[in-house]
Parts: sequence; structure tokens; C-alpha cells
Amino acid sequence: MTTVDLIIEATRARANAHAKHGANSIEALAADSPRWLPVLVEEVGELANTLTYDGPGHNTRAELIDVLAVVTAWLDAIDSRTRLNARRAERGLAPIGPNAA
Repeated sequence: MTTVDLIIEATRARANAHAKHGANSIEALAADSPRWLPVLVEEVGELANTLTYDGPGHNTRAELIDVLAVVTAWLDAIDSRTRLNARRAERGLAPIGPNAA
């Protein structure tokens, strides 16, 4: 499996999670939302559970994909804000978001 295949798999996981969580999906979060870290930590916790002596163990890969899905979603949110701020700067508008100036 290539890196591209893993990103595609993570993107599919994001789409499935978005369909499952609807309005509570991370896909609509702003880059600076305080929800990102708790969501990521929850996924890392589920991954850690697969590695414990009483964890299921058989779904470690699936939990890693879930972690990757959250990380790529967060990075997409950051990159989207960066692109938005670049367009705002081209029009002489102030940037948005913390640490944007």
C-alpha cells in the first residue's frame, strides 16, 4: 500500500465519519476550534486501547486510519484558512483567525 492509498483510505474514513456525525462532524470545524485536540486525543486513546493487554488488538490499523483522518481534516482546516487569508490579503483585507497577522 502506498502513501497515496493511505490518504485515500483516510479520506474515505473522513467521509464516513461526516455521514455518521452530521452536524457534529469535524469537517466543519474552524482551524482554531478547541474541539480538534480532544477529538484527536480520543482517537489516539482508542488506538492505545488496541495495544493494551485487554484491548482488542485486531483493529490497530483501523484506529491508525482514524487518527490519520482527524490529522488530515485538521490540516485541511488550517490550509483552508491560510488560502482564505491569502485571498483576503490580495484584496487588502485583514486576515482572520488567531495569529493571523
